[in-house]
Amino acid sequence: ANPLTIDGFFGVTDPTDTTAAIKLRAGKKNGTTRQALADAETVLQIQNSTTNLVTVLGNGNVGIGNLSPGALLNLTKNQAATTQIIVDNNTGDAAAHASLQLHTGGAASGDPFVYFRNEVTDWSIGSDNNDSDKFKISKSSTLGTNDYVTIDTTGNVGIGTTTPTYNLELVYTSDTGSEGLKLGKTGIADGFIVSDGNVNIGIDNDNTQANNRFAIYKDGNKSSELFRVHESGNVGIGTTTPNQ
Repeated sequence: ANPLTIDGFFGVTDPTDTTAAIKLRAGKKNGTTRQALADAETVLQIQNSTTNLVTVLGNGNVGIGNLSPGALLNLTKNQAATTQIIVDNNTGDAAAHASLQLHTGGAASGDPFVYFRNEVTDWSIGSDNNDSDKFKISKSSTLGTNDYVTIDTTGNVGIGTTTPTYNLELVYTSDTGSEGLKLGKTGIADGFIVSDGNVNIGIDNDNTQANNRFAIYKDGNKSSELFRVHESGNVGIGTTTPNQ
């Protein structure tokens, strides 16, 4: 038998929704009266022998593995393995989704976002309510600061800009020698496209190849070449072996 079983049953078949079947009430004495516990005082604690499992504070914060939860829900498990949260829905039905939802209170409220921190670098990802509900990836503890990637509500994607006007827009603000778009394959020298007022297209990023080319094809499988510029400077139209 279980050492302790608590059952709560109503005497009616349809009780009021807000009426609890089981209620645990905590508080403290103030003279001859009772009063609520302070925010940091412990309302409830569940332990496995002497190991703390769950703590509920007076402000409503719940800690799992944490005696002093600093948020509404604070989960802590220090171990040499992955500490994780799993949401399972194993029902074999098309409507059986599993989701994590973040809601804020409308146009005048804050941002729904997720904050990642490893004690070295901060990253945030979410919807910037202060910037027309754009979806952002930011190198910061909040959105709107160091925004690296932005997707606006029309689907335009900006890298280095928060106001993309094209399907994909790349913008750099300083000359570091690695600006622009680089296209490459492992073991092969990269091609690149850079705009610095002019449009520059490169076919050998590190100048290690002898036969790289810029080519235009009629189809996606590169079976019919229309035009090429060889790394030597030779240009071919209708030929893949231009000699001048």
